[in-house]
Amino acid sequence: MKEERIAESSSWIDPRGQVMKTPDDAAEMLRLRACGWGLKRIARQLGCSHHTVKDYVAAGGVKPFKSPERARRLDGLEGWLRERFIRHRGNADVVRQDLLAEKDVAVSRRTLQRAVQPYRQALKAEALATTRFETPPGRQLQIDFGERLVEVGGAKIKAFGGVPEEVLMDNPRALVVRHDAVSRSVQFNDKLIAFAKHWGFRARACAPYRARTKGKTENGVGYVKKNAIAGHSFASWEAFEAHLAGWEREVANVRIRGTTGKAPIARFARDEAHRLKALSGQPSFGSLRELTRVVGHDCAVEIDTNSYSVPWRLIGERVAGTIAAGEVRIRHGLHQVAVHKQSDGRRLRIIDTAHLDGVAGRNGPPG
Repeated sequence: MKEERIAESSSWIDPRGQVMKTPDDAAEMLRLRACGWGLKRIARQLGCSHHTVKDYVAAGGVKPFKSPERARRLDGLEGWLRERFIRHRGNADVVRQDLLAEKDVAVSRRTLQRAVQPYRQALKAEALATTRFETPPGRQLQIDFGERLVEVGGAKIKAFGGVPEEVLMDNPRALVVRHDAVSRSVQFNDKLIAFAKHWGFRARACAPYRARTKGKTENGVGYVKKNAIAGHSFASWEAFEAHLAGWEREVANVRIRGTTGKAPIARFARDEAHRLKALSGQPSFGSLRELTRVVGHDCAVEIDTNSYSVPWRLIGERVAGTIAAGEVRIRHGLHQVAVHKQSDGRRLRIIDTAHLDGVAGRNGPPG
């Protein structure tokens, strides 16, 4: 009987099932409270619990929803998760296995899927941007640009053995200064223009953000990175070149491609090799490089891992270097202070003994 009277009373409202109050309701609560109304009277007027009115009045209006803040097991691992998720091409379960093996953190598959969800969109965009279609043989040479850190020393350029009429590139920042997506006007790097003029080919750039216009069905850079050099380290640049030459000869050139059904070396010999223009003994393109260095305490400046000596009086001074035609020329202000033959090796010291004249101990300990 008592329970029935409570339920039937107009002054009692069951707080369960009530909906969140709107900003207008909260403003009305504050207005009535300013007029001197009590909390229970306001609650009866608006049809809610007086505890609700009390909370809104204390907050001064609408209260923003706050989810409980608690420590998560994956906090601080966002960068690691992103790198592993991209490395495993979106396979969250493999990432979960690595997480347990390397970080000793055990989570459910669903928890990890929620954590890597923001990275899926980037992975999908990358997959769409690398769609390729086949280019007719002999029409163009395509050069892909990629990056993979390999423990190796040295730097050399390997020639193609011939010159194509046209080179198509996928807008690498180092070579394409500006490419307007609407007008399709392209501004190439000055050195690329000089290089193309030297060898007599035409440079072209793909339409921005339209990688599918380029012309290949496979990601060539990715194939090399994942198959030829991934996980390897090399004692020297010569060892690295020998490894790549062997891999190219025994693996890449003889494999049957899924798009053509033929080995690349056979198709190149049949359809493309004869379209290349002969080099005709033309010398290599000599690009000029300019850089600045600070002379170290060993009376030398470092260029491409090699040390080239300068007069010892310039220790701590900033000098300018020019590399061209196999020579390294170093200037201090308007004066040329050193000339060396450019070294083909790595981590070598090239010293002109005249630069050390006047240094104590140059010819051994003083007597």
